Amino acid sequence: MEFTGERFVPETHGEIELEHLHRYLLACEIVAGKAVLDIASGEGYGSAMMAKTAASVIGVDISAEAIEHANTRYLQENLKFLTGTCSAIPLRDASVDIVVSFETIEHHNEHEQMMSEIRRVLRPEGVLFISSPDKQNYSIEPDFTNEFHVKELFEQEFKDLLESHFQNTQYFGQRIIYGSGILTDAAETMVVTYKRDDWDVVRGAGLTKPIYWVAIASNGPLPAVPSGIFEESIELVLARKDNDWGIRVENTAADFRREIDRIVAERDQMLVDKDISYQREIDLLSTKLVDKDISYQREIDLLSTKLVDKDISYQREIDLLSTKLVDKDISYQREIDLLSTKYEQMLASSESMSVRLSHFTPKVSVVIVNYNGKHFLDNLLKSIKIQTEQPAEVIIVDNASTDGSVDYLREHYSWVKVIQSKENLGFAEGNNVGVRAASSALIALLNNDAIAEPQWLEYLLESWVDYIGKGVPIGAVSPKIRYLTKFLNIQISSDTSIANGNDGRPLGIAVDLNETRILDCDYIKPLPQSGFHNEENWPNQRIVRWTNGTANLLLPIEDLGQSSPVLRITSARPGGLMRTTVTISCEGTLLGEFVSTADFQSIDLRLPDTIHEKSFWVLNNAGSTLDERGNAADIGINQRDLNQFDQVKSINAFCGCSLLFERKVFLALNGFDERFFMYYEDADLAWRMRKAGLYFAFDARSIVRHIHAGSSIEWSPSFRYHVTRNQRLIALKNAPAQAIPKLIISLAKAYLRGKKTRISNDPSRPLNELTSTEIEHKAIYDAARLAPQILVQRALFIVK
Repeated sequence: MEFTGERFVPETHGEIELEHLHRYLLACEIVAGKAVLDIASGEGYGSAMMAKTAASVIGVDISAEAIEHANTRYLQENLKFLTGTCSAIPLRDASVDIVVSFETIEHHNEHEQMMSEIRRVLRPEGVLFISSPDKQNYSIEPDFTNEFHVKELFEQEFKDLLESHFQNTQYFGQRIIYGSGILTDAAETMVVTYKRDDWDVVRGAGLTKPIYWVAIASNGPLPAVPSGIFEESIELVLARKDNDWGIRVENTAADFRREIDRIVAERDQMLVDKDISYQREIDLLSTKLVDKDISYQREIDLLSTKLVDKDISYQREIDLLSTKLVDKDISYQREIDLLSTKYEQMLASSESMSVRLSHFTPKVSVVIVNYNGKHFLDNLLKSIKIQTEQPAEVIIVDNASTDGSVDYLREHYSWVKVIQSKENLGFAEGNNVGVRAASSALIALLNNDAIAEPQWLEYLLESWVDYIGKGVPIGAVSPKIRYLTKFLNIQISSDTSIANGNDGRPLGIAVDLNETRILDCDYIKPLPQSGFHNEENWPNQRIVRWTNGTANLLLPIEDLGQSSPVLRITSARPGGLMRTTVTISCEGTLLGEFVSTADFQSIDLRLPDTIHEKSFWVLNNAGSTLDERGNAADIGINQRDLNQFDQVKSINAFCGCSLLFERKVFLALNGFDERFFMYYEDADLAWRMRKAGLYFAFDARSIVRHIHAGSSIEWSPSFRYHVTRNQRLIALKNAPAQAIPKLIISLAKAYLRGKKTRISNDPSRPLNELTSTEIEHKAIYDAARLAPQILVQRALFIVK
């Protein structure tokens, strides 16, 4: 077999040979006359060594190639090799006296299953002889990563694992050393090591800072295993090191040469590609300029032709009048002069026509609804002030805020038209008030917790004019909506276990989403991705999600170059689950590790300054979808913005966060349905616009950054109530006729069910005093109460 680094083969020399052979030589001390299992037997050399004195040896390995090789190379009557794994050993119960497991446990993460299988095949007082690298000394201190290792253990983790399965254990440290040996040749004595550190000498019992732990474990008496040294000629070692060093230097030099060649080739190709790309862009711009030049020239020629025709026409009229007035009184000359003056004015008017047309642009009023959003206003209004296309006016409808929003606006933003409501009208009615008060033909809605990029309005307006020019009956243009800041993808990895009395889910660690974030980032919006179980509400207002192995969590990070940000992970592993090591990383970069505890703990990890290079934008909305059952959804929500939706031009619904539409169409459709108060009012309007034969466009060039639910608090009782209720109402109002009977039956059942509960008996109870189930029941019950009114309006509309 060829040496790949994953399995040792006897033809390999150096430190790895000493480590592997020494362990098997110790194993040979206790296997005489015994039935032995060598789990993860690899190439088979160790099994063959033990078979010289053992009664029988069975080597088991996951690699079919290794098993075939071992069965061919090592032919002994008491030795055989089988394919299998440490979590599914192909032997019957209580069939061996000794299990040898070297270079095994670090290559997988099924440690509990492995221990259970080993105990199953061992006889009652059987012995386990096992090795494990010490994670602290093997990986962390030397900053080394073995690509073949899946799960390494710290010293205490290794001992905890063995002692949870075996009554008796003994541990030996192993490390390649250069030193002097003084060993007794008679009775056993204590082993003492001395390690020189600069000029200090450290004395210790056993081996200091072992790289590997070798352990013997049993539920019966432990056999005597001697400590010892596996000696090799220092001259031979140095010769091999010199040879290895020369080969390594040559290989490294070759790698560097190949990498330099690759970089040079890549650079040359990039330059070629850039030249081609720039030339294409130049050609495209040249073509556009030629097309524009031709277009302008045609318009100039057309106007010139018209002017020439007018000139000829007027000249004929002047000549005719001159002929008639030749013999008349000189007073007629005044009339000629007057006509000449009018002629010159008409010429001037014709010449300025193209200039006046070029300056025509529809006016836009920006309408914003605000409720206790004073802390949003500065960023919002500054983003409007720097728009490349300035709106004709900005209107803010304040829904009876109590945070001083109105006074702040009047003091600092006198150019904003403020409409102060005496009560909270909700998002729907608040926008209706603003649109009715607007003076422009077009309306641009914008949420108060949003920030518009500088060309937001310019691109919306450009799309609108383009569609109108093509004769498309456009109803609305929607921008791309991102979340407020960029995000990092944090990977949380750990072992999983199934707790006693649990529902059978594999559980990693419980993450408190309220307390897991990038410190000093004001925007807190954790977005769980793959690898999480469903959200759970725990005591002390903890919003918790269990991980399942490796979980991905998107966390906001300041996009202004925050120096050395700190990541806080708040988690626990309660319920009697064993402690486990938790690894935190970001896109392949290790950020840190810690050992979980039963109680919640917050671990702060300082991130490298370069972590911002791994940040990315996340979508809130790239247009919306709306099906015939009234289910609305944001396209691309919580996905990385990879421009994957930028080619979408036509959509069937929109988000009310930001939108451009025609004022007279909005008012003709009676605007937003004010019964909705908030949520789904935009989907309802989209459905009604579609029925009126209007289309919606999505322009990815126009970008808005959005906090999302800044005023309403996402998944608050009010949020849950209005989303649940209004989804039923929108279907009742707009769904196809064949779907209505089923919907009415569902709402009727909900109404009767609500009549029997305390929800209808005490409708004044605040939403925050209701459970999630009660909120859902109340929402459907209230939708059922509104159903007759909506059905009558629907029938009248059909008749009309």
